[in-house]
Amino acid sequence: MAHSTNIIVDGLPKNLVNNIIESALPKGVFVSEEAMNAIHKSATVFIIQSVANACLSANSDHLTPDMIIAATKAMGFDAFEHPLRQRLNELSQNKTTDDNHISSNDSKRVRK
Repeated sequence: MAHSTNIIVDGLPKNLVNNIIESALPKGVFVSEEAMNAIHKSATVFIIQSVANACLSANSDHLTPDMIIAATKAMGFDAFEHPLRQRLNELSQNKTTDDNHISSNDSKRVRK
């Protein structure tokens, strides 16, 4: 597997990081713009490092949820395994529900 050394990353969407910060803090807590920028850069680096660790440790260019969980544990974040698996199950159930909804709508279509 060839690894690219010329990776250019603009970063995570700032509104996503801002929403995470706002949901984690009590109402009324002000976060300065400098702090928001520092958190944004840190979150971007963390995500990139997590993905890189996952791909390199599995010697693969195809990323799977199990690889992310293994990389998270390898970085010392074992406590995140349960919440990650729980969220993955929720997303899988939502996708199944969405797929079933789409299938039922497709079957209701009448060709003219």
